[in-house]
Amino acid sequence: RFAHLSTIYIWTFAAPRVGTQAFIHAYQYLERTNRIRHARFSCTNDIVPLIPFCNFEHDDLQFYKHVGMRIQLHVTDRVGQWRLQNSLDVTYPLNHDWPSEIQRLLANNILANLTTPKGFKECHGLTEHQRRLHFAMTYRRALGLSTLNSDQRRKDIKTLDEYYLIRGNILSNGISEKIVNMWKIDMEKNKGAQSALAPPADLTNSAPEEEGDDQFCNCIIL
Repeated sequence: RFAHLSTIYIWTFAAPRVGTQAFIHAYQYLERTNRIRHARFSCTNDIVPLIPFCNFEHDDLQFYKHVGMRIQLHVTDRVGQWRLQNSLDVTYPLNHDWPSEIQRLLANNILANLTTPKGFKECHGLTEHQRRLHFAMTYRRALGLSTLNSDQRRKDIKTLDEYYLIRGNILSNGISEKIVNMWKIDMEKNKGAQSALAPPADLTNSAPEEEGDDQFCNCIIL
């Protein structure tokens, strides 16, 4: 019924956790079949993306989790600059084993993101998301242009589809040959752990791209 529809691109900001494990598996099926691409932006020290924890039903306790590609936006001070020097904080919940779940729990907990009431209000606002997003883009490009910290990869603007390949191992149309080749090299290096990765989507079953599609709808400025 919906096979003729093109990929739906979603951008959310400061969103709370939305579903349980069953919801995540259903959502990631839509991502693997190129039906959905989701960029989820969140600021450090914003508590809203860290809740709710669970459904609080003692007879059927289930924990709520996030979906989509998370882009964590850090503060614009020296600590934020240090975090951005090596790589952007872009992650995807690819594995669902206990070590991976514990790692995500430690990285995304309220105690590590405590702030003042004023700070909470600022971190949750859309203006702060825009300011941090602009900072991440300009700072990474500046690093790529500098003499001391030259890294040509930092100047590139990756599309959301390319991040789905790099972080989620999900292949789709419209990805540059350079990114695909880099992904293949990484896959060869990690061949021993390939069984734990999600299988790439079948391009023959992917929804066709609409001619003249706005390139902005397929790109995040990171």
